[in-house]
Amino acid sequence: MQKRFNTTGRPLRIIEKKLKSYFRGKCIDIGADNGRHLFLMPKGSIGLDHYTDYFEDYTKAGFEGVQCDLNQGILPFKDNDFDTILFSHCLEHIEMPNRIIKEVFRILKSGGTLIVGVPNVYCIHTDFYGPKWDYHINVYDGKALKKLLSKNRFKVMKRFCNFPLGNWFMYALFNYTPLKYFWDDIFFVCKKP
Repeated sequence: MQKRFNTTGRPLRIIEKKLKSYFRGKCIDIGADNGRHLFLMPKGSIGLDHYTDYFEDYTKAGFEGVQCDLNQGILPFKDNDFDTILFSHCLEHIEMPNRIIKEVFRILKSGGTLIVGVPNVYCIHTDFYGPKWDYHINVYDGKALKKLLSKNRFKVMKRFCNFPLGNWFMYALFNYTPLKYFWDDIFFVCKKP
């Protein structure tokens, strides 16, 4: 049985401050949970989750809820269906990450945007909880996540960590120095060719 993880009602700062500007066209939040990021998307967007607890809240706010077990490896949408996909903090809980990334590629339109985020395995929190903390099936650092995305034909455009700093200096500082051990989350903005 899949264990449910708890999130706060507050959007991750990086999504609220930096990444929501990518939410255009037909959008889906894969792993929407309580809608904390779905509610930043255009009305009519879809929140996909294994659990239906919050679907009534989605509907009241002008969104749609779709139930799906990501561990089945199949997304219930047609090919080239979405302009923007947010896939935040789910990949580490999925048994077959390569299979689900292939599905994400399938449902994203050509030229569409994928925003994918995972906890950073090098974060200082892992010193306290271990590399598979919080019942994560898979763990990622920036290199591993980029390799998974590139292998599945996504073109990585930008990389962010969970605070709104994204210039080349901060990229270098947080990727080539010991500071990489302190930031919590890795986000990549990708395009489907």
